[in-house]
Amino acid sequence: MFSTDVFYKFLELDPEKCQIIPGPGMIRTSILMIVGTYLSYTPQIYKIIKNKTSYGISPYFILLGSLGAISNIFNYLILNYWLFDCCQVLSLSSCFKKTLGVFLIGAQTIQFLTIFMLFIIYFPRESKYRREIDSPTESPENSQVYRSGQSSSSHVSLTNPQALLKDKSGFSVIKFLGLDKNYTVEYETALLVTFSIITYFTFCLLVTTLFGETVGFYSVYIRTWAKILGIFSLSVTIVQFIPQIAKTIKLKHVGSLSIPMMMIQTPGGFMFVYIIASQQDSNWTSWVSTFSAAVFQGVLLITCLILQYKDSHSSVSAGTSTSPLLGHSESEEQNDIPVKKNRYRTFG
Repeated sequence: MFSTDVFYKFLELDPEKCQIIPGPGMIRTSILMIVGTYLSYTPQIYKIIKNKTSYGISPYFILLGSLGAISNIFNYLILNYWLFDCCQVLSLSSCFKKTLGVFLIGAQTIQFLTIFMLFIIYFPRESKYRREIDSPTESPENSQVYRSGQSSSSHVSLTNPQALLKDKSGFSVIKFLGLDKNYTVEYETALLVTFSIITYFTFCLLVTTLFGETVGFYSVYIRTWAKILGIFSLSVTIVQFIPQIAKTIKLKHVGSLSIPMMMIQTPGGFMFVYIIASQQDSNWTSWVSTFSAAVFQGVLLITCLILQYKDSHSSVSAGTSTSPLLGHSESEEQNDIPVKKNRYRTFG
């Protein structure tokens, strides 16, 4: 018959570590936070799907957020791998209670990556393709340059396809991936973000698997790798919100960002940190990035609330009804967003 003592000795686990089960209060709080994490992303996900656009969301915000989320989940899984070994000698109920932290980190990662997928799926069509300048076959409205926050000099005519391959940075994701040459630089950036996220996830998975199979999940090498991921997650989280805050201020409106989501997640982020930090043998690299995210998300939330208030106030003063998503004047709209006959509508 299998001996649990032999099992603990083989894995160099302290039997008492496996037998320590979180109390009822912590279990209820953790389950509430897991459900709350899923629900907190619902307004943002629903808003993008309903409006069928991810307009206003910075690709760099998506990139940094996704890299941070991927790093965070790998960090937590590696440093807490002993929990899965403990589950081999614990009941299903006890195993579930001990791994609630995994479910919590996983919920956050899954939901953010869902927003990443929606960002690329619902990327604004008018910002995907370069438009021909002054085409005689097009109406004045359709022949206008699609600026999307860029200068007119960055757009070229379709009569010069070679110019479409050039970028000021000297690198084009279109040339690298062999995709449509008529894509705008803005959409190229979104595609490069997608490629980078998939590549990074694959890299983390391969390195973690390699360490696990060669030196084991309890070696100092893989734990060092996990801590590097945690520090990297902290680094990208610190700068994650900067491009989004900058883009929101530049556009002077909320865009596709969901204020209800941020109002839920900002205080929820600090509760999230408390739960992860309270887990048995918790490492600071597993929760510090979430703490930083909560702080910067609070700054973004305040920025959006101020812009929303100014937009509502200016609409009332002008005596006109404007869209909360594109809450600015007609001249500003032509400068900041692609020309469209129908404006987006938003909620919340």
